Amino acid sequence: ALLETTVNTPDGPVAIAPARRSVNVLLEVTEKPEEKTIEHVPIRVAAVPEGLAVIRPEDQPREATVQLRGPRRLLDPLDARDLAIEADLEQEAPPTAGTRSSTIWFAQKNVRLVAGPGTSLPLPRGISLVKVEPRTMQLILDRRVEVELPVQPELEGQPAEDHEVTVVALPTTVKVRGPRTILAQMKSIATEPEIGRAHV
Repeated sequence: ALLETTVNTPDGPVAIAPARRSVNVLLEVTEKPEEKTIEHVPIRVAAVPEGLAVIRPEDQPREATVQLRGPRRLLDPLDARDLAIEADLEQEAPPTAGTRSSTIWFAQKNVRLVAGPGTSLPLPRGISLVKVEPRTMQLILDRRVEVELPVQPELEGQPAEDHEVTVVALPTTVKVRGPRTILAQMKSIATEPEIGRAHV
């Protein structure tokens, strides 16, 4: 492109002398970014270290709304089934005693592209997170332990009039893994309700 040799001023055109007559001008054409809001994106807990138990209170969100920014060709195909918000606990250590609360702040790294069952990838290059609502989730962290508990069968219904039910659970005990504070309160583990069967 040729450079100017005159400049217009209030007093009229003034001649100038650039050191060279022309310069190369490179034009970069990029896709105009757009924004898209996607609701009902599932929130899930991921990367839980061995020995850590996670308790997710009932009042904590199960879904979120995300607003993404990027080229239309990348945003248009995306919906809630393609995305997940992962609360990554990889850096958390099990508490030495009792439980502790952990606040997860959602950022771009938490918004993942679902690539298959149990598999996720970062958002494609060119897509950025504008915002996510809710922005946080509270989890309760506990130590994961294993205990052996007696089995307590739960019965439902009554046998015929001339029959009686003998309750036998095999095995009589079973190993159970879970949060230390929860298992410490359990004296036995119940079965799903069974219809009473007659033993003659």
